Order: sequence, then structure tokens, then C-alpha cells
Amino acid sequence: MNNNKNRLIKWDRVRLNIEDADTAFLFVRIIVLLGGISWLALSQIPAETFRLLTNLFIYFLVYSVFTYIWLLISPEKKKSIYVFFLLFDIPFTFLLVYYTGGFHSHFVNGFYLMTALYSFYFGLVPGVFIAVAASVLYLIAGGLDLNEHYWPDFSVSIAFMFLLAVPLGLLSQKLKKDRSEISSLNKNLRVYIDELQSMHGRLIQVEKMSELGRMAADVAHEIRNPLTSIGGFARRLDKNLSEIKSERSIYKGKEYVGIIISEVNRLERILKDILTFSRDVKYNMERLRINEIINASLITFAELFREQKINVIEKIDNSIPEVLLDRNQL
Repeated sequence: MNNNKNRLIKWDRVRLNIEDADTAFLFVRIIVLLGGISWLALSQIPAETFRLLTNLFIYFLVYSVFTYIWLLISPEKKKSIYVFFLLFDIPFTFLLVYYTGGFHSHFVNGFYLMTALYSFYFGLVPGVFIAVAASVLYLIAGGLDLNEHYWPDFSVSIAFMFLLAVPLGLLSQKLKKDRSEISSLNKNLRVYIDELQSMHGRLIQVEKMSELGRMAADVAHEIRNPLTSIGGFARRLDKNLSEIKSERSIYKGKEYVGIIISEVNRLERILKDILTFSRDVKYNMERLRINEIINASLITFAELFREQKINVIEKIDNSIPEVLLDRNQL
């Protein structure tokens, strides 16, 4: 399992390092190899030349396969690997032109192709040096035979070498510069995204704290009334326990206990809602008479009213219809 995972990771690393230039180089090599084999099969050349060219294409195949295996194993060393490619492609192209007629060779275009590809890959300055090397090797492959007939052709060929190297080298540098700027912009964009995500997290935290503050205020408001009732009735009950002499006092004591239990239950529900404030609120709606709710409230605060010498006058309209309410939310 771990081996498969490591292979997948390595393949992903290779795939991420593969560029369009790598694919182009591979296709050019395949075309050169297939074209060379076809030419050998169809051309009428001396047996000795056929043998030399066959060995030359075998040499091309071997070092190409070896170098691409190296590229797959160590994609991070791509630059060095392409220098290695160049060092093998130069003698291959030279020998191919040399064995097939020098200045008259059908494969002279190999120098142009090599100059164009490597100038585009390495840039302007290396491209100019490659064009110089290709020009010198082209001259040597022709046997240094520069009579009046070959000077114009040779001059045009050399000019084309540099016409390929300079524009493609400049284009390569421009593309590398643009790619570097895009990479820098992507890094900055990632930094900005990270900052935005961090800020978003802080805003969520601030919003949570704000909600918590509002909820705390609501809780304080909701708890104050039950605590007032519990405290008042507990004190009354404590006072009445020592004075229980009549059935009416027992009844009053039980009534106080019932109110205390009711208010404690209410507090428990409020605390439960605090612990689960993120859930959707569910209402237990039922039909209630407003008059009953008013009477219950008056009973709850009756003793407090008496202590404060507050006279409450009840004027209740019995014709008020029942309404849908949640008793626990009152």
C-alpha cells in the first residue's frame, strides 16, 4: 500500500514538472528516429554508409531513452539533463550531416532544428553560442571546402542559424519573465487568500462574541424574574415553616413550593437553551387563555406586592379568546 502511494506521489511530481517544451522535444526525437529509419530503408546508399548511419541512429535511440529515464527519475534536474541532451545531440547532428554528404546532405536542417529548440529552451545567450557551434560544425561537416560556389550557400545557412537563435532566444526570455511574474502573482494571491481566510475567521469569532454578548443580556433579563420569585418565595417559606399552625398556612407553603419548582424548571430550560443556542428554536405552541397567564403572574408576585404595599386591581375581560402561545417562552 505504501509502495503504491509513494509511486503515485512520485508520478504526480513528475507530471507537475512536465512542460510543453518537454513534450515537443520528445515528439521531435520520435519523428527524427522514425524519419531516419524510413530514409535508411528507402535510400540507395553504400553498404558502409548504411552501417555507419544504422549505428548512429542506435546511438541516438540509446542516449535518448537513457536521458528520458533520467528525466523521469529526477525531474528537478531538468536543466542539467537538457545540457546532457545537447552535448549528445551536437555530435549526432554533425555525424549525420557528415556521413550523408556534408554541404549536400539532406539532413542539414538538423542544425537548424537543434539551434531553434535549444535557443528556445535555454534563452538568448546560450542560443547564440549554440548557433556559433552549429555553424562551425556545419563548416567542418562540409570538409572546410569553401570555394566560390559554396560561400553564398554557407553564408545564407549561417544567417538562418542566427535568425532562429536570436528571436527564439528573446521569446524564451520573455516567456520565462512572464512565467516568473505569474508565479510571483500567484504567491501573492495565495498570501492574500490566506489573509482573507484568517480575517474571515476573526470576523466569525467577533460575530460569535457579539452574539454571545447579546445572548448574555437576554439570559440576564430572562433569569432575573425567576430568581426574584425564587428568592422571595424561599424567604416566605422559611418564615412560614416556623409558623405553621393552620391548614391555610400549609396550603400557602405548598403553593410557594410549587411556584419555586416551576421557576427552577424555567431556569433549567433557559440554561438548556443557552447550551444549545446554535440549534433551531422549537416552539411548543398551545392554546392558552390570557386571563390564566395574568392570574399566574399575579400569584407569583403577590407577596412582593404586599411587601411593597402595592395594591393591584384586577380588571379582566372574560370574553378574550384563547391564543396560540408557548408557555416556556413567556
